[in-house]
Amino acid sequence: GEALMKEPLTQKELQEMAGKPVYCPELEVYGIVKYETKGRWAGRPFLVGVWHQYGAAVNFEYNILERGLKCYEID
Repeated sequence: GEALMKEPLTQKELQEMAGKPVYCPELEVYGIVKYETKGRWAGRPFLVGVWHQYGAAVNFEYNILERGLKCYEID
C-alpha cells in the first residue's frame, strides 16, 4: 500500500509516536507504539497489538529495535 512508499519511522520518530497507531509490514499487523520513560525498558520503543488466529485473540508486545521491525505511520 501507500505506507510502503514512505521511510520507516526512526527511533526518535517512534518515541514521538508513543500511544499512536503504526503499521508493521513484516508482521502484517497494525499496533500501538509503547515507549517507557522509566525503568528497565526506558528508551526502547515497543509494538503492542493483537494477533487474531483461529477465533482467539492473543496480545503481543515486541521490542521494535531488537526484532529489527520497520514501523510506518498511518495516514
